[in-house]
Amino acid sequence: MQRSWFITSLLVLLIASGCTPDNTEIEALEQKVHQLEGENRKLKTDLENTEREYDKDRKIEDFTYLEELSDSEIEKYIAFLKDAKITHLKDISQEHIVLIFMNLIKENEVDNIFALTYDNGNLPSKEVFISEYNDYLAYDLEQEYLKYRYYDSVSVYEESQKDNLTTVGLTISFGSSSQTSVYALKKDQDVWEMDIYHLIELKKEDRK
Repeated sequence: MQRSWFITSLLVLLIASGCTPDNTEIEALEQKVHQLEGENRKLKTDLENTEREYDKDRKIEDFTYLEELSDSEIEKYIAFLKDAKITHLKDISQEHIVLIFMNLIKENEVDNIFALTYDNGNLPSKEVFISEYNDYLAYDLEQEYLKYRYYDSVSVYEESQKDNLTTVGLTISFGSSSQTSVYALKKDQDVWEMDIYHLIELKKEDRK
């Protein structure tokens, strides 16, 4: 339809300018239009492929903290994102739980952060936790996410290792110096959980 309209318009333009095209010229014109349409389709395909590659790269970039996880751990993480059931993370190592936690911070998945937070007996309801998290802790953790995005290592402090308690350090190097952020984890029903609620309580005390 567009090709017919385009050819008709050119013919009208040629006639209006005093030229009467013969069949050979019309066929040549149709071939040229067909060629241009083919080139346009190729450009469109190239553009779509470029956009797909960009989306692919963007998705990889979005999951910086998950690069060390295995395929099966990624599947567990995705399942956990969907329903926030902590049992999906069973048997995942302390180090990888910290990486998952950092990725949740980046994605602002506060429901899942609540599910991953160890309940020491003082953990409030999800609604209260989310409100307090946003008020007292979110900004600091987001800064840590940004600071340690290109971390050099994540490791367990063996001297702090106990049956149900561990400490994990996330380290980044700047030339000859380095900085480490330390996270406490406690195990509950075979799942390592982040022991972070006391940080909110400390922030609340500081603001009194």
